[in-house]
Amino acid sequence: MDVVQHIQAEKNNKGPMEAASLFLQILLELQEEGWFRGFLDALHQAGYSGLYEAIESWDFQKIEKLEEYRLLLKRLQPEFKTTINPEDILPEISGCLINQECEEIIQISSNKGLMAGAEKMVECLLRSDKENWPKTLKLALEKEESKFSELWMVEKGAETIQMKDLEDDEMKTLDVQIVYKEEPENQNLSQNSCPSVYEQQKSVFSKHFERLGYKVAGISGATADNVSVEQIIENNDIIILTPQILVNSLKNGTVPSLSIFTLMIFDECHNTNKHHPYNMIMFNYLDQKLGGSSDSLPQVIGLTASVGVGDAKNTAEATEYICKVCASLDTSVVTTVRDNLEELEEVVYKPQKS
Repeated sequence: MDVVQHIQAEKNNKGPMEAASLFLQILLELQEEGWFRGFLDALHQAGYSGLYEAIESWDFQKIEKLEEYRLLLKRLQPEFKTTINPEDILPEISGCLINQECEEIIQISSNKGLMAGAEKMVECLLRSDKENWPKTLKLALEKEESKFSELWMVEKGAETIQMKDLEDDEMKTLDVQIVYKEEPENQNLSQNSCPSVYEQQKSVFSKHFERLGYKVAGISGATADNVSVEQIIENNDIIILTPQILVNSLKNGTVPSLSIFTLMIFDECHNTNKHHPYNMIMFNYLDQKLGGSSDSLPQVIGLTASVGVGDAKNTAEATEYICKVCASLDTSVVTTVRDNLEELEEVVYKPQKS
């Protein structure tokens, strides 16, 4: 019984993945005869039929094929939780989840709101071992005539979806997208920059998005005193600005909450530490997230050529430094370039090892 309580405490404190890891660790230490058969029977009785069949036949192809849909759902999670009523589609997809997960979704939706319930539903679907959950979700969305079904393109297979088309569909639902550019130390981005990185960023976004009908605006240290930050944010879809401007706007109430934004992109995100404006923004973000607010928060994307290791002198210190940067950005996924390596090598210097 102590072992069960230990695993349950791990789930409550750290989450289901950590609890599952502890469970497997304890399972592998068992010496009793028949423990493996007992494990399989328990999986089947608990409703994990997909995992049961995969282990029983030692064929994991069906489960592995679900990974492409998990990646797609992760990508669409911000749109899913803001447009889907989990209580409407839960009856249709309950067979893809276990009973406890369905109860948790209902409870969270009731106590914390539909958006929190939808986020929990995504979390559960990402762990589902049912081969048919992507198709079942599609049918449930179509039955409810949800606009999200246009993004959830199961028939073609997630691997065939063109990223450009997906991005266009996603952008149609965005209210405000905000892009931060690091403000160089000991230097304000001013009109004397020839041309400054800020202007380059603004030019790129204007080129690619204004032709699609989106309004792009910028706020720099040189213009902040002469414009209304509040009106610029209210009247535009994409805003490029230096982080200190947002820090100031949050402090003086010009920007009431980060909830007014849908997406935040931090360029040179490795600077998110100590007293850098990036960190001040993320303090605000985490205070809102952990403070029990039901208001939605923007997705955060950090871009950097190198995370760095700070003053680390060994591998353990380097790992700790990187983890702290990730924690400061509330990072759940770390990705590197895979598909456009040749294009990347054209613009990024690759050091020679000796």
